[in-house]
Amino acid sequence: MLNYDVLVVGAGPGGSSAARFSARHGLKTLMIEKRPDIGSPVRCGEGVSRAWMSEYDVKPNPHWISDEVKGARIYGPSERKPIMLTAENAGNEVGFVIERDKFDKEMAALAAEEGADVWVKSPALSVIKEDGRISGARVRHNGQMIDVHAKMVIAADGFESEFGRWAGLKSVILAKNDIISCIEYRMIGVDSDADYTDFYLGSCAPAGYIWIFPKGER
Repeated sequence: MLNYDVLVVGAGPGGSSAARFSARHGLKTLMIEKRPDIGSPVRCGEGVSRAWMSEYDVKPNPHWISDEVKGARIYGPSERKPIMLTAENAGNEVGFVIERDKFDKEMAALAAEEGADVWVKSPALSVIKEDGRISGARVRHNGQMIDVHAKMVIAADGFESEFGRWAGLKSVILAKNDIISCIEYRMIGVDSDADYTDFYLGSCAPAGYIWIFPKGER
């Protein structure tokens, strides 16, 4: 059995941020990730706003930045003149296109630098309850079952949060008609304006949209 002040389940950006700031404030913190490689597979368009990075004290790093963008262009069904979103009228569209797998690893590394313990390939198997409250999780780590007790447990294992459901939270379980499959193409040698992300609405993508995120000049 191990004891911590904070247990974070999931090592995405949210989990790593929670672990980082918990450790920074002197709390003994453990973050666990079920996959062997933090950040993989990438399930994201890989756009991050500058405002978000500033709020969470993340300094831009060329190691995981592919492109810096000044805003976004929104094209309606006619695909003619776009609506321009810039820093003046939509600040969240100003930021970076990133390499998400590298970014997630850096976020976890920042948590570790603040003193958090980070375990990979360590899934939570069940919650631990004591006196009607969640007090930890049973974790498989290095082939062993370990009961990790914590004063605070943070479910950061994605928007459907399996761990959250185990704990009794009303995590989202999407209906089939609320889930849309996407196709992603990674292309080189493309003539595009690397200063802007592009979004296309209309019959080209019924019930959704097409996005183009530049990852450099071509």
